Amino acid sequence: MKFPWTTLDTEVIAHTEHQKMSTGYNYGAENSVRKLTSLSLIDFQPNFHYVEFPTLCAHVDLISSIPMPDGWIVSERFLQLLQRHRLPPHRVYPLPVRQRNVDVSGYFFVHLPQLDIQLKDEYSISEAECEFRKREDFMSLDLIPLYRPSRFSYRFVSRELRDSIEAAKLTGMRFGTSRLFRTAVA
Repeated sequence: MKFPWTTLDTEVIAHTEHQKMSTGYNYGAENSVRKLTSLSLIDFQPNFHYVEFPTLCAHVDLISSIPMPDGWIVSERFLQLLQRHRLPPHRVYPLPVRQRNVDVSGYFFVHLPQLDIQLKDEYSISEAECEFRKREDFMSLDLIPLYRPSRFSYRFVSRELRDSIEAAKLTGMRFGTSRLFRTAVA
């Protein structure tokens, strides 16, 4: 089991503008990004049309995926690094991006549904960790996306993945202190 873990999230940005889908995007369509779910992988090709980066958005390696839930917008560099680690079931989609009416290449959307684990809202930290310890297949991963219950909602990364990210000097992300998986376990 890989302990301790940390959380990984996008950096807090100074401006309030966020990524959005292209003007006129049909959120009600059958292949809309709104059909992405935190519960499972999807069985269709989502229509991204294109994602508009805000004018002030820097081209970093991890960008908030505001218009698309339960995943990350990542650079090709970050995607290559992730693919060298043990990841949960996920799908990667090339992401058409525009900024100031100019195409921006080299970005992908990584859809990361929650692992198949049922944690109750009332679970203590030790009870939640116990549920994970029962699943060696989960604990051998380097990335654990958790959305429910909301009090444990983070993307948890192993020490190995964090060290790789830091060594590669990837940008646009910050690490936090994990509520779960803080201590080494034999």
